Amino acid sequence: MDVPTGSMMLPADARATKAALRPVYDRIMRQLPVTQQRSSPGLKAIENIVNGPDYVPVTILDGDLS
Repeated sequence: MDVPTGSMMLPADARATKAALRPVYDRIMRQLPVTQQRSSPGLKAIENIVNGPDYVPVTILDGDLS
């Protein structure tokens, strides 16, 4: 299978991480009021991963997971 990484330096496969975080993200989105959702940097990081591309530069994925 061709991986669409183009000229990306150090691409990371985020598919397993996305699959693992999806249930956590869905549960938090159901439970938190909208104002708390919008003010949570941790939730934003999870959202970036779950809704992001399958392959991302490792530095970006590392930053979102930190």
